[in-house]
Amino acid sequence: MVKIPIFIPIYSKGEKHKGMAIAAKRKECVGLGEWIPSIVNHLWWSAQTCEGNAEVLKEKWVSVIHHVTNRHDWPGNKHYHRCAHEPLDELTERTKLWLSPGSEAHKALVRTVKDKRLLKDLDHLTKCIHTTTLEVYHSMYLKYLPKRTYFGYDEMIHASMLAALDHNNNAIREQAVFQDGETVGEPKFKISWSKVHKSFRARRVAVKKDYGYMTAMVADVLSSVTALKPSMDMTLDRTHIMAPQQRPSRSQIIFQTQQFSHFK
Repeated sequence: MVKIPIFIPIYSKGEKHKGMAIAAKRKECVGLGEWIPSIVNHLWWSAQTCEGNAEVLKEKWVSVIHHVTNRHDWPGNKHYHRCAHEPLDELTERTKLWLSPGSEAHKALVRTVKDKRLLKDLDHLTKCIHTTTLEVYHSMYLKYLPKRTYFGYDEMIHASMLAALDHNNNAIREQAVFQDGETVGEPKFKISWSKVHKSFRARRVAVKKDYGYMTAMVADVLSSVTALKPSMDMTLDRTHIMAPQQRPSRSQIIFQTQQFSHFK
């Protein structure tokens, strides 16, 4: 049987920044709400670039409390002493809604970033493996084994194998590109409104799935059946779905239906 990889969930984006979201609604925390998407991205970036070192991950994560105040270097850390981005231009520095150190908005951010439970959880995020691919597989798995239909043990086993083959053969697909028009060669994106981010988002469109592997499977099955039972009739038996008598004329059917119908 094909093995499905198990993915260790990374830190939930929806749980830990609820405190910031609630604090951002207070009048004294104006400006904090606009930083939340960048702070969430910073958490992912910290996990992706820590190279398996939990101490580096924590130092990078905590550095966000300096960046939001327009401070991009600081002493005291062992590994990470300054922001990794390029120096900001004058326009960005002037237009960015920086937080004032010691303000209520900044204090709320510091409380969330330095939360002891959060920092303890970061020890488990050094591999930065998320569950997106696993969730996609589970969604596709239901196409082979829908929950509303009863399946026997053998059907469950073989349908699970088909789902695994479908997933493994199409898990890594390239991004689709436009084949004609003025945008020929440009990558395709799907634009949709995100209720979570409250804005329009662009999502990559992958090339269509390739089911070429099923052709060989079907050919092998048919050849195996033919080899085992050469004399077996391969035609489909449709007697169970055919009417037991010859169909009358159209007018006769309509007349009989209206004659015995309770709805006239």
